[in-house]
Amino acid sequence: MPLWKEEYTAVLKERLRLLWKYYRFSIFDRYILRQFVLVSVFSLVFIVILYEVIQVFQFLRWFPEGTRGIDIFFMNLYESAYWGMIFLPLALTLGAVVVFTRLANHHELRAMVSTGISLKRVMFYPLFFTAVLVLVSIVFLQENVIFPVYQRYFAYKKLVFEKVPVKEVDRFKDNQNVVVYGPNHTLYMGDRYLALAKRLENVVILSLIPKDGPEFIIPQTLSNEYLVSNLQLIETERLLDVLQRINFTMRIDAKSMVWNKDHWVLYDGTIWTIDPRSATVQVENFSEFTTNLLSIEPYYLEKIWYDMNAMKPSQLQALIRLRKRSGQFYADLEAVWYSNISYMLNAFFLVLLIVGFIDISKKKISLIENLVICFVSFGLSYIVFAMGASFAGNGDLPAFVGGFLGTMVLGVTSIWLYRRLPT
Repeated sequence: MPLWKEEYTAVLKERLRLLWKYYRFSIFDRYILRQFVLVSVFSLVFIVILYEVIQVFQFLRWFPEGTRGIDIFFMNLYESAYWGMIFLPLALTLGAVVVFTRLANHHELRAMVSTGISLKRVMFYPLFFTAVLVLVSIVFLQENVIFPVYQRYFAYKKLVFEKVPVKEVDRFKDNQNVVVYGPNHTLYMGDRYLALAKRLENVVILSLIPKDGPEFIIPQTLSNEYLVSNLQLIETERLLDVLQRINFTMRIDAKSMVWNKDHWVLYDGTIWTIDPRSATVQVENFSEFTTNLLSIEPYYLEKIWYDMNAMKPSQLQALIRLRKRSGQFYADLEAVWYSNISYMLNAFFLVLLIVGFIDISKKKISLIENLVICFVSFGLSYIVFAMGASFAGNGDLPAFVGGFLGTMVLGVTSIWLYRRLPT
């Protein structure tokens, strides 16, 4: 091995050894981290329980007669998953404020700093724990725990207020009078969609011509009258032979459309195909038919029976893809998707902000003053976050900018304050 490589390797090993020695998990790290986690968990549980109790008393008079207390309990229990995520930044911030104020008042923090340990080093593991928790929440908890549990809240809400059994939750996805504009400029219409069977009944499918595509005119006669049924007249003339501008190249009528593993199968219907060049119509009857044109997934035909804010990230992404491919408005969905990520990042930056703003090693501040700073910081950050998400949802700002507006403001401020701490 060349000499320079040996020297570089030796320097790198020495630096890694010093870093390990400096950030090694010690007894005082375990003590601080345990206090931080306990206070944060207690704060989160207390705030969520207090909020749910207030909700129960607020809606107490609206509960139907004969509502069971156990159903109200489970309804609020499932709702608490969502509000636990909402109040998590506040709980972590309270944990940091209470723990480090207590350490400062008991002179423990001053003793640690006087031994040569920097304030940043003292706060390293609480920040590290917060960062890991935020990452796990974004990657795993939102998809598999928080939003699936929150969707159960809407099921119990139907049970409490509409007396719909929770066991029939899959039936909530059944849809009536389905009209979905899907990929490939295809319009799907049906009387009823059964989610468990993945079947759409009394189907009408139109393959539409894009706005910038060719247009052609077909004389409206008895033989093609069905082609313009249920469509608004684009051009009408007071003549014996009325001309109708046709805006689709194919129509499929079928008794049912059933999902078979990875594709749709149509049963008992008729296909009308229009040739744009010759303006002729071809009619074909079928008992069973499938085509690559039907590329929509079953999920898009289901009824969304819960709030948009209760959608899992994967569900939001799927709906965004559909709206993008079909040319529909999707800024509101993108705003929710980005906001779910940015809000969790706010939890880390709020703790960093409090650590940088309250320099506990230099001055002794009362717990009440620190708590006021904590609540004001959380309130202001939430206002900026909500403003950005609202503007993005209305399309006034790009979804990414609006969704991360509060995070960018909070992140820059917290990093600047944290860098001012003595090392």
